[in-house]
Amino acid sequence: MAFGSMLVLHGANAIHEGIVNIVGSRDDTVGFMKEGYIAVAEFAGFQTWAGATAFSVMDLTLSGYGLARLTLKSSSWRLFHYIPSDYVRGLKKMSRADLVLEMYNDGMALKSIKDNQ
Repeated sequence: MAFGSMLVLHGANAIHEGIVNIVGSRDDTVGFMKEGYIAVAEFAGFQTWAGATAFSVMDLTLSGYGLARLTLKSSSWRLFHYIPSDYVRGLKKMSRADLVLEMYNDGMALKSIKDNQ
């Protein structure tokens, strides 16, 4: 449940940033989630870059969890319970295009972490 809600919130943040950047012809929009991370970091006595870094680290963590978690195979069925062979890693279910997009987004998150320091 927590993974799904965080994934939805980070995704909504990315959509918000993308729309504002496209409509406003800019490239420096900070979404509501990232602003929240920054506000919490500043409230706790840290600098702004710490909140931005925490946001990027959480983004990478969510991505890694999504790739590594076990999901049901599309061909699996059950009589009473699913068995371990009915599950496959999320990475195996991704298309090449999805994987390339995921790698690009993770690369941008890593670049953001490097730029924030």
